[in-house]
Amino acid sequence: MSRSRHLLVAAGLAAAVLSTGGVLTYYEGALPTTLNPLYAAKMVDYRAQELVFDRLWYHSPIDNELESRLVASWEMTEAGKAIKLELKSGVKWHDGKPFTSADICFTVDALLDPGTPSPIAEAYRDILAGCSEQGRNTAVVRFTRVVHNPRERLGFAVLPEHVFDGNHAISPDLEFSARPVGTGPMKGSRGTRGVTFTAFPNEHHDPSIAQAQLQEGGDPLLAIKAIINNSVQGIIEVAPNFRADVSASDDLALKSYDLRSWWFIAINIKKPPLDDGGCGRP
Repeated sequence: MSRSRHLLVAAGLAAAVLSTGGVLTYYEGALPTTLNPLYAAKMVDYRAQELVFDRLWYHSPIDNELESRLVASWEMTEAGKAIKLELKSGVKWHDGKPFTSADICFTVDALLDPGTPSPIAEAYRDILAGCSEQGRNTAVVRFTRVVHNPRERLGFAVLPEHVFDGNHAISPDLEFSARPVGTGPMKGSRGTRGVTFTAFPNEHHDPSIAQAQLQEGGDPLLAIKAIINNSVQGIIEVAPNFRADVSASDDLALKSYDLRSWWFIAINIKKPPLDDGGCGRP
C-alpha cells in the first residue's frame, strides 16, 4: 500500500524564517490529541511528538537507514535475547536534567506496566521482558525471545523517569500530555488553539528554527488563502483540487512525499475455522 501527502510552504518566507531563527507558523488538518507518545492515535499526533521526543531507534527519512540519536554503541548479549546499549553523554531533558540509562529502563517498565492503558505499549509487551541499568550510561534491554532485527523493535519514544517520580503506570490524562518533557529539538506546549514548539539546543540536536506554531487549518480554501497572504508559512496537507494551482505559483513550493508501507497477514490453516474441517477453507 502506498500513499502520498503534500506539504505546501511559502518559499521566500520559509527561507527567511530558517535563516533568521524566527517563528514558523503552519497548519495541520487538526490539532494533536496528545503530546504523550504513548497515546498517539493520528498522524498529527506522531508528527508533533517527533519534534519533542527522541525514539531509541528510527529510520532516516533521507535514506531509510536505522539510526539513533541517543545510542552511541550497542551489542547483543545473553545469547541474543538482550541488547546492551551505551548511551551518548551530555544529552539533556528539556528541564535541564541529564538523560541516563534510568530513563531507558523506566520507559521499558512503563511499556510493560498493565497500569499503562496504551495500545502502543501493549504492542511491546509480547517482545520486551525488562531492562536493567549497568551504570549511568549503560542499559541492557531484554527480550522475551530471540527476535529478528532487534533494533527495529526498539522504536519507542524515551520518557523521563524523574518527571513521573518512578511511577510506571502512565495515564493519558496527566499534565505531561499537554506539556511534556523530552529530549527532542523542540519543547512543546499544547493549548486549546494550537501547539507552541520552542527550540532546545542539545548535545545531539541543533535546531535552526527558534519557535514554531502549529494551528488547525480548518477549511482547505481558507488555508490556501492564508499561505498566499503570508499569514502562515506552511500547510501539511494540501487538498487535491488546489495542488495544480499552487504548484504553478512562484511564491509557493509544493513538496510531496510518499508514505509507503507493506502490510502482512498471517493465517493459521491448522486451526478452526480455517482447518480442513472449517467452512473457511475449500
